[in-house]
Amino acid sequence: MEGVVSDDITVRLAATAEERNAIFRFRYDVYVEEMGRYQGAADHDRRMLIEPEDETAEHVFAVADGEVIGAARGSWGGAGPFSDRQIRQYGMAPFLAEIPAEHITVGERAMIRADHRGTDLWLRFMEHASRSADTKGVQVSLGACEPHLLSLYLGLGARTFADHNINSPEAGYLIPILWVPQDVAYLRSLGSPLADWITDRGDEALIPPIVTRLLADGGAVRSHRLGAGHQIGLQGFEHAAAKIEAAFQCRIDAHVSRGPATTPDLT
Repeated sequence: MEGVVSDDITVRLAATAEERNAIFRFRYDVYVEEMGRYQGAADHDRRMLIEPEDETAEHVFAVADGEVIGAARGSWGGAGPFSDRQIRQYGMAPFLAEIPAEHITVGERAMIRADHRGTDLWLRFMEHASRSADTKGVQVSLGACEPHLLSLYLGLGARTFADHNINSPEAGYLIPILWVPQDVAYLRSLGSPLADWITDRGDEALIPPIVTRLLADGGAVRSHRLGAGHQIGLQGFEHAAAKIEAAFQCRIDAHVSRGPATTPDLT
């Protein structure tokens, strides 16, 4: 399947225990069965993958013909504390020291069913995340991606910031990235569609000083500035979607389990 997703697909927040359980089963199908991950953390009897962060997180999912075909988790500091694993993995301590938790989010566990990879469904998840961050007044959103898709995320508006990357047998090699939702001017300079989903606050936009300092210091992978000749634009995302179809593990997610066989101390 290629191109634009059907209008029959609904992307929305999970509002019931039944919907959340459907997401956890879908997560098991993709991560545990298809990818062979999280064997120690998964509930094999119920065929679910549930993590401590799920209790307070928002779960966005896509449904087609009554079946879950995509899902993602967003942890918002205004709904509950970030886990020790998230703080360690994403190097959140400096952010939390300067930014109220309710202005920070972490995006993880994003996945799309195989027969819908290569469509623009993933952009609909990005749109939902962007609009949610805008409503909440988020100043920083953290995540990670695989190296071969870093350019795609830089083109969308992500930036590298960490002094080292994530590497483990379970997660593979991943690059921490951050988004500054209120920096609409930067998004527009890249031709990112995210700029259309976020309120332009002009001089009232909040760009945290910690972000400015980290970007000035450089990250583990230094991001090149994309000039006008490198703007992606909406048409370019069709090609990017094909890349995601071939390697959908690019999810904004470090894929680190707390199972006993998996996790070294990552940060």
